[in-house]
Amino acid sequence: MRLLFVILSLCLNVVLTAQEGFVKNYDLGTNEIESGGSLHILDDGLLLVSKAIINSAISSVIIKTNFEGDTLWTKRYSDFFINVERSVVHDSLLYLTGFFVDDEMNLIRNGYTLFKLDLNGDLLASQKYTINAYPDPPVDSIRAYGSSGPVVYGDKIIVYGQIYESRSDTSNVFSRGFMVWYNMDLSLDTMLYLQPEHEEFDIWDAHIDPDGLLTFLVDKDTPSNDQLEDEENYRYFIKYDQEGHQVWSSPPFEIDHSGRFYLSSTILPNGDMIMYYENQDNSRSREVVSFSKDGNINWIKQLDPNLNQDTREINDVEQASDGHMLLSGLYEDVAQERQGPYLCKLDKDTGEMLWERVFLDWRGAPGQLNGLAIDGLLWEIQVADDGSIYGIGDRMDRPANGGVFNDDVLLMKLDANGCIEQDCGGFEQDVAGVQHYKNMFHVLSIWYHQDPFAQDGIFRIGYDPSTFDRKTRFNMFEDEFLLEPHYTSASAINIETFLTSTTGYQIYHLIDNDTLLLYDFELEIGDYFESGYTPHTLEVIDIDTIRLLNEDYRKTWTLADPNQPELTLRWIEGIGTDYGMLWPPEFPTGDYGDIRLTCYYVYERLHYINEDIGGCFISDTEEATSTDVDQLNVFYPNPVSDRLSLYPDIASHYDRYAVHAVGGNTVLPEQNLRAEVIDVSQLDGGIYFLQLIADDRQVVKKFVKI
Repeated sequence: MRLLFVILSLCLNVVLTAQEGFVKNYDLGTNEIESGGSLHILDDGLLLVSKAIINSAISSVIIKTNFEGDTLWTKRYSDFFINVERSVVHDSLLYLTGFFVDDEMNLIRNGYTLFKLDLNGDLLASQKYTINAYPDPPVDSIRAYGSSGPVVYGDKIIVYGQIYESRSDTSNVFSRGFMVWYNMDLSLDTMLYLQPEHEEFDIWDAHIDPDGLLTFLVDKDTPSNDQLEDEENYRYFIKYDQEGHQVWSSPPFEIDHSGRFYLSSTILPNGDMIMYYENQDNSRSREVVSFSKDGNINWIKQLDPNLNQDTREINDVEQASDGHMLLSGLYEDVAQERQGPYLCKLDKDTGEMLWERVFLDWRGAPGQLNGLAIDGLLWEIQVADDGSIYGIGDRMDRPANGGVFNDDVLLMKLDANGCIEQDCGGFEQDVAGVQHYKNMFHVLSIWYHQDPFAQDGIFRIGYDPSTFDRKTRFNMFEDEFLLEPHYTSASAINIETFLTSTTGYQIYHLIDNDTLLLYDFELEIGDYFESGYTPHTLEVIDIDTIRLLNEDYRKTWTLADPNQPELTLRWIEGIGTDYGMLWPPEFPTGDYGDIRLTCYYVYERLHYINEDIGGCFISDTEEATSTDVDQLNVFYPNPVSDRLSLYPDIASHYDRYAVHAVGGNTVLPEQNLRAEVIDVSQLDGGIYFLQLIADDRQVVKKFVKI
């Protein structure tokens, strides 16, 4: 988790503006560390709560903008430092927790301090309390106070978090839950000190549930034999009434790892409680858990694919306008080619992914093949009455050469579908700079080909980068045994080698040290393609765009021999052709060969299906199952008018399904398979693909809806 600071805005830098939304960032105009934290949607604009390190001085900053993100005013405080990730607006007042700062710029963390400001950003009052105000204080050796935030509960403002103590016989520091209940005039009402000795306890987040009970998300770490390194970690919810009495606790949910700098939760109108955690079995995985109001688990959803080669870090959980779940944070893939603020939407009843977006800012990238996006994240999101989504976070410009950081506060406005512009497409959203080219050899992209020379009829193909003579080459590996759609090079055989140009728009095939141009993705309609790879001169007769199954857009080029214009070949950006990366050089003669691309995966997620093939089959088992999907009996009838019936021996192996249209969009998003019958009656007539999914296998099969 990145420890960040946040913002002062005297100069506004507009990144992208559209009718439906915008992305903006706020900067001093110098290289400083600035960070967003929380935001509030007011009647007359937005209130941004942020912090910054400016000239080595830490500052708290409040920014008021209009609904288009234009700055109206900025207020800066250098004598106190606020917990920007959580703040509360109540009765036209802004409440914040934090610490005063001494003359040497040290935080004075010797109590809980609540700050009260008006909505013009002016400080009205502050009040600090220590555990010494507790009747008969249970402890007198406190290292520091750590407040997580404030929450308004009836006529009280409650500052919650933890205090850090030292063990008398060791140097270990441990935490205890601590709450201070303020009256509205900031006088002390009561204090609550939680948990006995030899247990760690943290209070991370707070909400008021539909029954009017104060609900906390808490962590409890229980050491074994008083040794912290043998701890067991639990996360759960506890509830308090307005008299400060604990009235309910959910069963402790054991997790693999408890430590987090920032945690969020939410409560739905029906009382369901949503939280997330890091699965230590694979440190890149985040799992979201839904508890019913009586503490039973409704569902658990792992956000990342099984390999977890890309990270979805979560900082906030909110309810969308339609009742489903929004999660925001940051995304980063293993190659760091795709990184930026992250937003996704989950079904509230099943936890299934409805859509996800990563917002890529390419202004700092050189526009070359492996240029990186400027990093960024979202700390908090808020949903407006019209369903639009506002998010605050950081834009982190971290020079690769070790130069000075220049982190700015980020503000985004999106529509209810997470789009800046209407019908924005799929996962990757380019918000600034030159749109990133989808290079051909992205890490963990897997192609499946039908090939009569393969033992089981299908090759699995990927590409490994290697560097020779200061040039990056991509060595193709080919695997005959059908495993799960996971990346592995254990049985890889390098059979072909490819090279890209500096920009990545040209792809070359290397044969006996000869460099043969294979693709040129800078050609326009009417341009000619000539290469030693093919004896034919080809003309680009059409350029179009297709939509992949994850709703990403990809550009296509259609080529033909001017003497045989009826025979065509289609190049697909980032994928190749429906005949493989090495397309048939003699296709103008009518010879397209025997090899066919069936399916294309990225990070285990299906992105493309060759509509001319019946589907594809991927298995993690050694059972004798036909890999010829045309011969594989999956469902009946076909064609179908209303319901597909799965064969029992097929249905028993899968737990999820999705339906995709030939045109490249997902018409029925991935959802749980609860029966052997799938209702497709709502689909229009046409050709579709049914995708059945399990952790160790997938099958995709074409059907016709009549």
